[in-house]
Formats: sequence, C-alpha cells, structure tokens
Amino acid sequence: MRGAYRPQVGQGPKDRRQLSNLPASSQRELFQRSKGRCENCGRPHGKTVAHLGDGRWWDVEATMWRSGLGKALRDLPPLLNYQETIQYIRVFLAAVHLDRDSLAPNRRVYCQRCAMLHHQQENLRKRCSDGTFRAWK
Repeated sequence: MRGAYRPQVGQGPKDRRQLSNLPASSQRELFQRSKGRCENCGRPHGKTVAHLGDGRWWDVEATMWRSGLGKALRDLPPLLNYQETIQYIRVFLAAVHLDRDSLAPNRRVYCQRCAMLHHQQENLRKRCSDGTFRAWK
C-alpha cells in the first residue's frame, strides 16, 4: 500500500523481542531454562490464565492462587468459589534484557505482565521526555 506506515527491520525497542525473534539456539536455551514459564511469576507460556488484575493468578496445575511473584496463596478460595470479578489472559513469553543492553547475555524469560513491570520506569521516562505523557484523570 502506498503511504502506509511500515516499520523498518530493527526498528523499536531491542530489549523486548519475543522468543520467536531470537536465534534458534538462544530461543531453545532460554525456553529450556525457564521450562516454558515466566521466570518471575511462573505463568505458563501459551496458556489462558485466570487472574484478578492485581497480579494474583490461578495455577491450574497446582490448583491454587499464586501471587505476582509466583508464591502460593493458600488463604484464597478455589477458582470456582471465588466471588470477585475474574479476568482471563493468554500468556506469551518474551526475552527481556535485565540491564537494557541488547548485547549482554543476561536475559530472562518474562510474561507480558512482568516485562511491562520490568520496563515501567524506562517507559515512563521515555514518555515524559518525548512529550507523549498524559496525566490520567
């Protein structure tokens, strides 16, 4: 299409590549190390997960609620007995550079929630510096 915006190859943040954009050997190594789960909260890749919107999520395999850090929450009722609003999200894992240096080997595998929380300060700094920041009302 003429006049349509097409991002150029390599454009965009280098520290938020999905696993599918990494070389096969790196992809395999990261996925095997993480055992197909977020290395921060433990959410499983490719699965639809019930969550409460504040980081707590239902682990189907363990049949228990977990915190945003993956710790077991035994004081909450089971998913079927829960009275509050439950949301669902499909989990996708991405490779995240911990020190924002794309050449450094210290990568972790995070779900989209943990990746956003990891990059929160940097994203806010960028939004404030380029004039796209709007205060919420």
